[in-house]
Amino acid sequence: MNKILVLLVCLSISILKAQDATTASPKIVSKLKIGNAAEFEDYTIKFIKVIEDSRCPSDTSCMWAGEIKIKIELYQGDAMVSQETLIFGTDAIHPENTKKLFEVDQKTVFAYNVSPYPVSTSKINQNEYYLELLIQ
Repeated sequence: MNKILVLLVCLSISILKAQDATTASPKIVSKLKIGNAAEFEDYTIKFIKVIEDSRCPSDTSCMWAGEIKIKIELYQGDAMVSQETLIFGTDAIHPENTKKLFEVDQKTVFAYNVSPYPVSTSKINQNEYYLELLIQ
């Protein structure tokens, strides 16, 4: 009986390791708080403000899931490249739903999500928001 148990544990571990080798999950490289900037080589991202947060609180039911709109600025060196409004829904973020911001050193920086997610029992202050960035 003990030999069978050991065999099952070893088999489970090898299956989990095989899944890790084939699944590449995104790596969040920065949580950019509102009002702050993140630098990547010659590029800078500034999280300016939350324009609107109409996401349905996680502890309630809503007819419409809602969305969050934020304003960011992108700089290359000292020059502003663009000023953008990004919109995020409430669904899980998938790679095809991310917003490509720029490429640097053969890597791409994406806007991934905005946190925290609202709950009905408390209001989110502007200074609590942060933009999650990922690199691939």
